[in-house]
Amino acid sequence: MAGRPAFRVRRAETPLRGRLVAARDKSITHRAILLGALADGESRIEAPLAASADVARTVAAAERLGATVTLDGDALLVRGPVRRESAPWDLDAGASGTTARLLLGVLAGLGEACRLDGDPGLRRRPMARVTRRLVAMGARFSGPADALPIELLPGGSLAGVDHELEVASAQVASACLLAGLFASGTTRVTVPGPCRDHTERMFASFSIPVRRDGRTSAVEGPVAPSPARLRVPVDLSSALYPAVLSLLVPDSELLLEEVGVNPTRTGGLDVLARMGADVGTEAPRRFGEEPVADLRVRASRLVGVDVGPELFPRLLDDVPILAVAAAAAEGTTTFRGVGELRVKESDRVDSIAAMLRAFGGRVETTDDTLVVRGGARLSAGRVDARDDHRIAMAAVILAAVAPGTSRVTGVDVTAQSYPGFAAAMRGAGLDVEEVSDDGAAPAPRRRRGGGRAGP
Repeated sequence: MAGRPAFRVRRAETPLRGRLVAARDKSITHRAILLGALADGESRIEAPLAASADVARTVAAAERLGATVTLDGDALLVRGPVRRESAPWDLDAGASGTTARLLLGVLAGLGEACRLDGDPGLRRRPMARVTRRLVAMGARFSGPADALPIELLPGGSLAGVDHELEVASAQVASACLLAGLFASGTTRVTVPGPCRDHTERMFASFSIPVRRDGRTSAVEGPVAPSPARLRVPVDLSSALYPAVLSLLVPDSELLLEEVGVNPTRTGGLDVLARMGADVGTEAPRRFGEEPVADLRVRASRLVGVDVGPELFPRLLDDVPILAVAAAAAEGTTTFRGVGELRVKESDRVDSIAAMLRAFGGRVETTDDTLVVRGGARLSAGRVDARDDHRIAMAAVILAAVAPGTSRVTGVDVTAQSYPGFAAAMRGAGLDVEEVSDDGAAPAPRRRRGGGRAGP
C-alpha cells in the first residue's frame, strides 16, 4: 500500500536566481467568484487561483447556487445571478474556512433552505462569531449554528445592523457585508484594528457603493453587484515562502512578480524588514482596487525581533514562514498574541513548535506566545504537516537550509493555497522531490478533462 504524499528536500547548495510568479491570491479569488455569481451577467476573473482545492469548493458552491463557472484560458468566467428556485442547497466547504464563512453571509441573504458542511477539520473551527451576527440581521438557523454542519431555514428577511467586531476578522466582516447586500437599510461593520479589506475594495470593482470611515465600512441595501472584469494579484503570503528561502540561501537574488501589497496584508514584510531582510519593491501598479508590485529579494543576515499582537491581523497566515526565518536568524524572536492560530487548520502554535524542533530549532510556547531562539545548529528532519498547508510549505523552506536530506509528509494539503508548490520551488532552484512516505515515487494523479473550473 502506498504511503502518504511527501516531499524529500535536500539542502540548497547553490544560490537562487531568476524570476518567479507565486500562487495567486486565494482570498481575492474566493470573493470574486461569489460576487460574480450574484451579478446579473458575466464577470471575467483573470489569473485566479483556479487550481486551489479551497477555491474549487467556492466554485462548486457557486454552481450549486445556479451560477455557471467556466475556464477560458487563464481566466474564470462567472455568469450569474444565483437561481433561488434551485434551493434547497446542500453545500460542502471542504477545508476552506473562507468559503464557509463568506457563504454564510450570502446564504443568509438569499433566505432559502440550505445545509452547509465541511471536512472534520473545518467542523472544529468556530462559526458562532459569524452566525450570531447574521441572526441579529434576521437570518434563521436550525440550532445554535456555532459549528458546521449548519442548516439555514427559509424565510429570513434581513435588516441592516451596526456590527462592532471584538476581533479584527476579515472573514467575519466580509460575511456581514455580503449579507448587507440583501438587507434593507444600512449595514455597518467596525473592526477594532487593522483588517484585510479585500471585500470592500472588490465591492467597488463590482459597482457596489461602499462607504468607508476609518475602521468602519458600510453598505446600503438591498443592492446587486454588476458584472466586473478584474485580475488577481499574487498572494503575498504565498510569495513569502520563496522570499524567505532567498533570504536564507547565501548569494541568492529572486524577483517575485505581480505580488499584492495591500497594506492590510504586508505585516509579514514589515517583520522581515525589521529583521534586516533586503526586500525591495519595483514597478508599483494596481489591479483594479488592489495595489501590486514586484518584490526583489536578496540574501540577508537576519536578527531576532519582537512581534506584538497589534501586527497579527496583517500577518496571521505568515507566522509559520516567519518562524522559519526566526529559527535561522541571530537572537530571539517573540510572537505575542498568537492564540488565534490555535483554531486554524491545525493548532498552528503547536504545529510550528513541532516543525522547528524536528530540525533542531529551539522554541517555547504558551497559550498566546511563540518564542523562537535563533542560532541553533539545524539538521535534517522529518515533519508531519498535520493537514495544514502552511506548515507543510514552511517545513520545506526550513529543510532547504538544514544540512542533509529531510522529509515532509502529508504534503497534498499544499494544493489548498499553492497548487504546484514543489514545482515552483524547483523552478527557483530548490532540490525538492515528490515521493510517497514509503520512499517510492507517487502514482500520477488522474486529471479531469474539459473546461470547467476545479482542482
